[in-house]
Amino acid sequence: MVGLGYVGQTLAVAFAMAGSSVVGLDTDSHVLREIEASRTTFYERGFEEDLRRVREQNRFGVQHAREPLPKASNYVITVGTPLKNGRVDLDALEASFVSVVSQMPEDSLVVVRSTVSVGASRAAMSKAVSRIGKRFKLAVAPERTVEGIALEELSDLPQIIGAVDEASAAAATGLFATLGVEVVRVSSLEAAEFAKLASNTARDLTFAISNELAYLADELNVDVYEAINACNAGYPRANIAPPGPVGGPCLTKDAIILATSTRAMERPSFALAGRATNTYLTQHVLSRIADQISAPPKVIGIIGLAFKGAPGTSDTRGSLATDLACQAKAYWPETEVIGWDPVASMSEEMRTHVRATTLDTLVTQSKIVILQTRSDYSASPEMLRALERLPRDATIVDLWNQVPLEFRDRPDLTVLTLGRTSSAMNQEQKRALVA
Repeated sequence: MVGLGYVGQTLAVAFAMAGSSVVGLDTDSHVLREIEASRTTFYERGFEEDLRRVREQNRFGVQHAREPLPKASNYVITVGTPLKNGRVDLDALEASFVSVVSQMPEDSLVVVRSTVSVGASRAAMSKAVSRIGKRFKLAVAPERTVEGIALEELSDLPQIIGAVDEASAAAATGLFATLGVEVVRVSSLEAAEFAKLASNTARDLTFAISNELAYLADELNVDVYEAINACNAGYPRANIAPPGPVGGPCLTKDAIILATSTRAMERPSFALAGRATNTYLTQHVLSRIADQISAPPKVIGIIGLAFKGAPGTSDTRGSLATDLACQAKAYWPETEVIGWDPVASMSEEMRTHVRATTLDTLVTQSKIVILQTRSDYSASPEMLRALERLPRDATIVDLWNQVPLEFRDRPDLTVLTLGRTSSAMNQEQKRALVA
């Protein structure tokens, strides 16, 4: 397993639990030390117990990527492919590909699990063949699990397989069949690459429709939740999702990767328009806050720093919290942004914009509190008790419609819910009642 981030670790443990012997490679010494100690580097409920079990069974070992490549029959590449200057950065993938092919036994299987632009796997193969001249099998098996329940989905979700030839397809099918799941074979490497990008682009667009409706509802002073519930009630042709933040390491980039695989950047693109609609959420939220206050806030608190809360994850990549903090500083340069999350710790990028604090400090110091993630914890008794300690005349920005009615009805609080302006008293009325 080449790459031991979230995708690599969970897939390695899944294969090990299915009976395979797995060796994981990574360049991050901290990650290797943690795995060697049977500790995971991310939060997923129950995962550390499974990691410890396969380590005790000697089914999952690790080593630094600069060490000689272990001899195996299958090599799965799961290195990160972030966006760089608006395009997917394939440097780590291409370097890993060359390293694997140059050292592996002849006729081994290489599986690309990383998210890539359409055609990238074949291009990497061509470079490796021309440079090294070794015969090998090649397949693309894109990752599609949801963070927080990856192991559960790896034993349940169908695996898409696209390969360069029949021998490669058969080898990759046999490998992933050990997980006990259905294998969906497509005709080429490119079809599998496209399927992954298409899946996340469609999901991104689904949420973009919901967020566009929320923006319109706020402008028209109607309740978007009332409208969505009415649309969906017993009507088979509507399945509109609730609005809210759209983040993470996949949805924030895959539509762009798909678009840049084609000429979509040169013409009107629904996929790119959807991405822009979801990105606009930050500006929409801060504009609504600005309309409610008469002076720049001294402190803004963000509750929920991970990119999502259900299922729970510690991953802050692509989280709206970072964007909210960064743009809040552009609105109000003297404002301090503080943040808290029940499981996530801040990334280096997030720490440049947000100061970590406790939940108690956040609610007692912030006149504006943004509930950024949706999770069971957000409506827990502990959270409700914390919100009770908010300062007088504070504003709660509820991005997922989670705040109970008793908070919405309090005259000393303003609750701004995305797409629900009409559901709360206006600011002048509340101020009159407080006075």
